[in-house]
Amino acid sequence: MHKKNTAVILCAAVALLILACAGLYPRSALVSSPAYASEPSGTTGRFPAFTLPVPKSDAERTYLGLSGTGTFSTTQIKAQVLIVEAFGAFCPHCHHVAPYMNQVYAAIEGRPDLKGRVKIIGVGMRSSPFEVNVFREKFHVPFPLFADKDMSIEKLLSIDTTPTFIGVKAREDGSQERFYFRRGFFEDASQFLSEIVRLSGIAQEAK
Repeated sequence: MHKKNTAVILCAAVALLILACAGLYPRSALVSSPAYASEPSGTTGRFPAFTLPVPKSDAERTYLGLSGTGTFSTTQIKAQVLIVEAFGAFCPHCHHVAPYMNQVYAAIEGRPDLKGRVKIIGVGMRSSPFEVNVFREKFHVPFPLFADKDMSIEKLLSIDTTPTFIGVKAREDGSQERFYFRRGFFEDASQFLSEIVRLSGIAQEAK
């Protein structure tokens, strides 16, 4: 069964790629950005919360601190710091950074001072749930991924480049604050996580 599912996913990914290359699939107008297209911004500002479907996976619901079905707001995620990755299913630079994001996730889960306090979600810009699932399976993404087929989140967050990484911190009043914004991929998971920890101030709060 596993081999059959893998074959189906692989065939679907190849078919979608062929359609995109042939111009038969509506490709995103977003720019696929190379490494360090911009320096991370420490400028703070209110982060506009948005809603997403509650994951069907028990593991993903537990990770996010959610229960039930329907939709949820990003403010409901049980985390002091949230890393939001805006990616594209067909973005080559997003494909390149995927293993490094997996490393970031593993590093967080392996640190008692960060596990449960820092969490990650990915949002597929102009991507369908099917395309997002193909991306998830291809790169073995361990954190929750969501689709933004209608571009509503893309517009809300002013995303013009993939990948883009946003660091969000929970406020005492229940709202969220943006403290980090970077366009382009990276190749040093340790450095990326260090920037998130430093700019969020979560390390000092743990003392």
